Order: sequence, then C-alpha cells, then structure tokens
Amino acid sequence: ILYLDVAYNITPIYTTRTQQQKIYSYIYIAMVAICAVLAYTVSWLLTRPLYRLSKASKEIANGNFNFRTRIHTHDEIGELAADFDSMASQVEQSIEDMKLAMERQERFMGSFAHEMKTPMTSIIGYADLLRSHKLSDSEQQNAITYIYSEGKRLESLSLKLLDILVTENSKIQLVKTSPSAM
Repeated sequence: ILYLDVAYNITPIYTTRTQQQKIYSYIYIAMVAICAVLAYTVSWLLTRPLYRLSKASKEIANGNFNFRTRIHTHDEIGELAADFDSMASQVEQSIEDMKLAMERQERFMGSFAHEMKTPMTSIIGYADLLRSHKLSDSEQQNAITYIYSEGKRLESLSLKLLDILVTENSKIQLVKTSPSAM
C-alpha cells in the first residue's frame, strides 16, 4: 500500500478571507448608514408639505388667519395645499367682513343711543317740570306739547329701527327692469 501525503499551507487563504469579511462588514455598515440617511432625507422631503399643512392649520386655529402654506407642487398634496390656502383666504375675508360689520353696528348703536337720549332727556325734564312746579296754563300746554312731540320723535326712531331690522332679516329680490319701460 502506498500513501501520498501532501501538505500545503492554506493559512494565507484564511487570512485573506478574514480580511475580505472585515472589508465587507465595513462596506455593509457604510451602506446601511448611507441608506438610512437617504431614507430619512427622502421621507423628510415627502412629509415636509404635510408638516407645513399641519403648521398652517395650527396657526389658523390660533388666530393667525393670514398664514399660508406656500406649497407649490403638482401632486395631490399641492392641490390640497392650494385648497387649504383658498379656504384660509375665505376665512380671513369673512373675519374681516365680520369685524367691519361689528364696527358699523357699534357706530350705529352709539348714534342711535345718542338720538334716543336727546328726546328722553327732554321728556324727563319737562315731565319733572310739570310735576314739581306750578305752571300757568300756557306754560303747561307748551310743556305737554313738547313732551308729545319728543314722544312722537322717539316713536319715529323706534319705527326706523324696526324697519332696519326687518330689512336686514328679509332677502332683497332683484328684478331685471328696462329703464325705457318705466
């Protein structure tokens, strides 16, 4: 029986394999880090418009009605942002209209209160004069006439106020009319 023993040193193969595994591990870690950064960047770019929409809704909820999203993309998020900005503009315009209406109403109420106060003061003054002093018949007649005229003035003011309220609560019907037909 014959035996052939061959011995060959394969340690460099294992050393090379170990070095390649280390290099592969470093490349793998670097690729995972690069992919994580890229994934974060892409997700940030994709969700930034949603974040801006959320911020805009919070600003408007806090009373900052002139805040806009400033998102100008050509996708669904861009359309949603445009609709949101349009809604915010409408809300802002409605708020401004309401403020102007409130100011007009306050001015009207102030003017109306002043107009009511003048005849009331006259009526109270003349009634007190009639009550507390002896007057001649002509003075008494003048005071009663003045009380009556100021009472009529108050009645006229209250009717005008009632007309204003009725006009505001009723819808105005517009009808086309030809000027030549009149």
